[in-house]
Amino acid sequence: MRGSSICFSLTVLTAAVIAVCLTGCATPAANTAALSNSPFSWSPPAPPFTVSHKISGIGVGPFVLSGQDPNLGTVVPDNQLQYLISDAAQYASLIRTFGTSNTLQDAGTYIHQAGAKAMIGASLTNENTAANMQANTAELNRLIAMANAGQADIVTVGDETLYTGTLTPSQLLAYMAYVKANVPTSVQVSTVDTWSMLVNNPNVIAACDVVLANIYPFYENASETGALAQLQSDYAQILKASGTKQLMIAETGWPSSGSPPTQGSVAIPSQANQLAYFLGAEQWARQNNIAIVWFEAFSEPWKANYNDYPSWGIFDSNYIIESQFASAFQ
Repeated sequence: MRGSSICFSLTVLTAAVIAVCLTGCATPAANTAALSNSPFSWSPPAPPFTVSHKISGIGVGPFVLSGQDPNLGTVVPDNQLQYLISDAAQYASLIRTFGTSNTLQDAGTYIHQAGAKAMIGASLTNENTAANMQANTAELNRLIAMANAGQADIVTVGDETLYTGTLTPSQLLAYMAYVKANVPTSVQVSTVDTWSMLVNNPNVIAACDVVLANIYPFYENASETGALAQLQSDYAQILKASGTKQLMIAETGWPSSGSPPTQGSVAIPSQANQLAYFLGAEQWARQNNIAIVWFEAFSEPWKANYNDYPSWGIFDSNYIIESQFASAFQ
């Protein structure tokens, strides 16, 4: 999981995309800590149970080893990225990734090789400085390059930029328009934001090829027994606001450990509550033909350093879904 005074210029972006392509979309210099002695082989183990039904989608953040942190420029080794994507694709029809820098610019290739659809996201920052605008330009250009290379089925321009106040609606819409103008029409262009922010910004919904809403009953301080009802209520509101557009729940999940969120003490992180929410939501989604992209496949330790839970993953520490989740895949 989870503004702005400099005007966005398509002219600047157009020039920048040429510059980035001329440099081959090169990977920036990065912290290479924790990259040696990787525990990953090229072939993840088969599921511990028969997967006769894949879930709609799951997010893969590949920074799963101690010391790996995207904010410090960690470059995830190719074999680690490919392993984790191949592992998750055994259980899900679509894999979502977050950002395009460093090794993540190869994620779409690995997702398609694993037989899944690819939802590739661009991480955007505010436009308060020229450096931030340049970073956004480079991020979007990598996203465009991946889409033009056939490595993406859905591209997402920003993640919760409205909810966090990172971008204004007009800034976000300009970025989305730029991407849409530079990728094949076969690639769906959207943004990801909370269901409530999308409901309050119908112009953003109108610009989306597919509406991608984050819904977290956990962060709405729902109890385990009330979480599914909260999910259904939130979904009904964003469904109404989406009109005839395709709608997906781009993120939902429940952490397996940690303290309750600061908003209240009813939502309790635990393995039992995570399991109950996952199984209940998946049953509801299947019965109603609703697509859910779960956050996330693998827990990432680095999140603990940024006021987030390092325990969202539904795979265990050996990168395997435990047998208690089996009924969702039958």
